[in-house]
Amino acid sequence: MMYLLDWIFLFLIISSIFFMIFFFNLFYISRKNIVSYSKPKSFPSVSILIPVYNKEKCIKKTIEYVKKLKYPKKFEIIVINDGSTDNSLEILKKIKGIKVFSKKNGGKADALNYGLKKAKGEIIVTIDADTYPSKDALLKSIGFFEDKDVAAVTVSIFVDRPKNIIEKLQSIEYILYILSRKILENLNAIYVTPGPFALYRKKVLKEIGGFDKNNMTEDIEIAWRILRHGYKIKMSVPIKILTSVPETFKQWWHQRIRWNIGGMQTTIKHIDMLFNTKYSGFGCFVIPLFISAYFFTILGLILTVYLILTRLYDILIIFSSSFYGVNLLNILNFDSLLLPNIFIILSIFSIFSSFLWIWLSFHKINLKIKIKDNFFILIIFLTIYIFLTPLNYIHSTIKFLTKSYSW
Repeated sequence: MMYLLDWIFLFLIISSIFFMIFFFNLFYISRKNIVSYSKPKSFPSVSILIPVYNKEKCIKKTIEYVKKLKYPKKFEIIVINDGSTDNSLEILKKIKGIKVFSKKNGGKADALNYGLKKAKGEIIVTIDADTYPSKDALLKSIGFFEDKDVAAVTVSIFVDRPKNIIEKLQSIEYILYILSRKILENLNAIYVTPGPFALYRKKVLKEIGGFDKNNMTEDIEIAWRILRHGYKIKMSVPIKILTSVPETFKQWWHQRIRWNIGGMQTTIKHIDMLFNTKYSGFGCFVIPLFISAYFFTILGLILTVYLILTRLYDILIIFSSSFYGVNLLNILNFDSLLLPNIFIILSIFSIFSSFLWIWLSFHKINLKIKIKDNFFILIIFLTIYIFLTPLNYIHSTIKFLTKSYSW
């Protein structure tokens, strides 16, 4: 039994290293174009949609940032009040230069679809009500739509002023997302158009039926559907978008459950794309990676805990036997508990690769990272934080199977 578990554990580590090497190879191929963007030759009309639900504390600030966006043509700002029960609507009524529509609460996707019907622009920009875009966000993204096959453009999302540990951990995570999504552009496999800020060709959104209001993560599902219909998704890395993230562990845990359940819903809905060569890199690499990462992460946690407990048990037996005067060193190989083995070596390699990926992510998007100043938070990220993921997966799976989830 132990040998079988060893081989399974070895397979998991080698698989993770394989995917890491694959990503490093993609990075090498696209390293010169990571921070590039298409300069616009024309400027299509733009409609900005901001769905709002109980955002009285930040909606005014968000609209102020949106109004400062630089663009040669006047763009319309449409705010959809999705049944807020706080003072959001009262605040919105006092703001000039925007169009405000109110509706019964139906979720973010439903609010976006409502706004889509009201929008007049050729390009639809969706912005979360707690997000603050840089002034050049439109100018450095609109040029990608010169290619008629491009249906959506995503950008770099950063955590807005992270203060506590949970926010700083998410800040590192968001930065890693940026580089990962950009290099997948080479495979036309950008799997999400993040809710905080994304651009869409309105014609395509209407063609494919708008956002799925039954999905917990409409920004993932819409991206998969865009790729399914043969369109491209591009990413403009130089754009800096600041967004709010969960401030407490409880909020973070609930958000990740929603993300995971939305991912499950999307995968099941589009499972026929799996290993389908029609969808090239997305169907043959990204979707298999999504599915395998889910199961491997949970299995890896179980095996890791089992192996650690087994080692601790062996050590306990050895020291307890010595206490009673029984020498078991000839029965158990005590040296093997202390000397490096293949698992330790591969684990160290994996951790080293993770550190390298973090450094590359910060370096390529022009963020100066000082290891000595961030060493503690990085260690927590690579140990405790990533081990929370499989635990959240398990909780998410239970909720999904029992259908005990909601917004």
